[in-house]
Amino acid sequence: MKSKFFKTLPLVLIFLGSMAVVSCKDSKEGETDITAEDTMEMDMTTPESDAHLVAWSGTYEGTLPCADCEGIETTIVVNNDGTYEKTAKYLKGAESQEFQEMGTYNWDENSNVITLKPANDNNPGGSLLYKFENDHIVALNQDGSKVTGDLADHYVLKKQ
Repeated sequence: MKSKFFKTLPLVLIFLGSMAVVSCKDSKEGETDITAEDTMEMDMTTPESDAHLVAWSGTYEGTLPCADCEGIETTIVVNNDGTYEKTAKYLKGAESQEFQEMGTYNWDENSNVITLKPANDNNPGGSLLYKFENDHIVALNQDGSKVTGDLADHYVLKKQ
């Protein structure tokens, strides 16, 4: 119980800090009241609208279901700069194969969903969707819906 509390505490603190920065905006349109101290605390490489991604950036791992193999060991690294790296190892005994992919992602702040867009066209499935939830991401169907059924719990990649 304590470890889950301590894992979520930094996320809560980052969220509260972000809200404090947003609430400092002046009510006059187009003007903000930002002090030198505020500027030092802000990450100037990350646009203010994407500041919440800093909390979600990191490495996510898990084994996803596979129709014709034992599973797909998957690692996704979400970077602050809008890029990602994905490694997928198809577990087929001696015939296991590993694929690496890099690209960019788009963030939908209303749904907490990122869309991974490979840099090359080698991904026959195209873009992949993942939803951020607590300390993990969930692989979604192409239409953005969650996978349902007996294997639904196996579409989760945990933050490392």
